[in-house]
Amino acid sequence: MEFFKLHHPAAYQLQLTTLRTFVAAVLLLLLCCHPVPAIEVNGIRFKEIFSFGDSYLDIGNRDPKNFTRTPVGPVNQAWINPYGLTNPAVPTGRFCDGQVFSDILGLHPRPYILYEERPSTRKEDGMNFAVGGSGVKDNLGFTKTRDQIAQLKTVINSGVYSETVYKESLILFTISGNDYYAFLRNSQVIGLAEIGIFIVAVVNQLVEDLKTLYNMGFRNFAVSTLPPLGCLPGVSAFTGSLSCLEVANVVSTTHNSLLKAMLTNSSSILAAANLIILDNELAFREILLNQIQTQFTSGLKACCKGSGSFNLCGDVDKATRTPLYTLCSANTISTYFFWDEVHPTQAGWRSVFNLFLGGEPFSFTNGKSLVQFLST
Repeated sequence: MEFFKLHHPAAYQLQLTTLRTFVAAVLLLLLCCHPVPAIEVNGIRFKEIFSFGDSYLDIGNRDPKNFTRTPVGPVNQAWINPYGLTNPAVPTGRFCDGQVFSDILGLHPRPYILYEERPSTRKEDGMNFAVGGSGVKDNLGFTKTRDQIAQLKTVINSGVYSETVYKESLILFTISGNDYYAFLRNSQVIGLAEIGIFIVAVVNQLVEDLKTLYNMGFRNFAVSTLPPLGCLPGVSAFTGSLSCLEVANVVSTTHNSLLKAMLTNSSSILAAANLIILDNELAFREILLNQIQTQFTSGLKACCKGSGSFNLCGDVDKATRTPLYTLCSANTISTYFFWDEVHPTQAGWRSVFNLFLGGEPFSFTNGKSLVQFLST
């Protein structure tokens, strides 16, 4: 999820109070310190997991041989050093120093790119279609979630999975902000009406994608909310990394409020689904701002940070191969919640997962903890 450097001047036209009022109107109209140990849920009841979304779930679906530069960095950014530094000490195509959220659930589906190259690749645990840079709309040149769903249809139609796959599997669906980054980057003028209408369009398409999967026969869904976009290092840098940029957080709060309302609306076909909402916004905020996990002493800063305005983690000078980024020391990575400008560290993801596993009152999920959802 290479979101939101927020270098577009028009973004500052957003007015915090006015936008909150607009959001409320839209919803009404539409809906009358210690290191965290490794975690896996034992006895998971799902036989397969199918993942859709962006770099918060991507486990290697970017082409490692493609050095093309995109608006969010090289296509193969997550395949170059220092990604994978902590685990397994080499890049694996994950936008992290180690494991990402989709690695921790207890099943280990293969990335779709391996199936494309070698259809005989082991796929008993399901398949991961998520691609860093993706969203629900055509934006940054990567597969949108509808394309990823079409890929799953092709796989299923090939006879890889039995007819029981629909009731035995879990759909894991996460988009984390690329649609909004692309919108701000490509728009000449952005006002309250424009951003509000776009938020509605993004959430509507996200829900339509979930309905497509439901109509295919899937019934079990874990859907993540956006993180607090203004707290990502690439955005909070505009405050000197001393605090979140709250005007950007209004976008994520608006998106998440509308998404939750639409998913839990009794008139939606998704109301009949077995659904858990994973509240990344609340979890990130609690860890970063309320310091639930006191190990993260580096605040809103990134361990791996591009030097200058346009360089990213992993960038090097083409001529001299000199790194164009700074990197925290290996023994301090676990004190950083963020690995790079937008992605959590492995320790960060595990701390988020811990909150989703937690007990009553299930503040970070809707109605049941993740461990209950996965194992009952």
